[in-house]
Amino acid sequence: MKLKKLEVFSKDELESIHSASLELLNDVGIKIDAQDTRDLLKENGATVDEDTHFVKFPESLVKDKLKTVPDSFILYG
Repeated sequence: MKLKKLEVFSKDELESIHSASLELLNDVGIKIDAQDTRDLLKENGATVDEDTHFVKFPESLVKDKLKTVPDSFILYG
């Protein structure tokens, strides 16, 4: 017996979420307090504000890194 795949979001909804995520990562960024993590991200193309500890991720960087993620993975408990 084959089970039907559950789809929570439509393709358009997923694209909208993805676009909004890219915009937030590029325009607002994420506050990262760990200096070694900020250094690593900066070395790999992110923009770091050392005063506020916010790291911004250009859209091109995010898209390039997403290409390296496997299509699926298994979580073990």
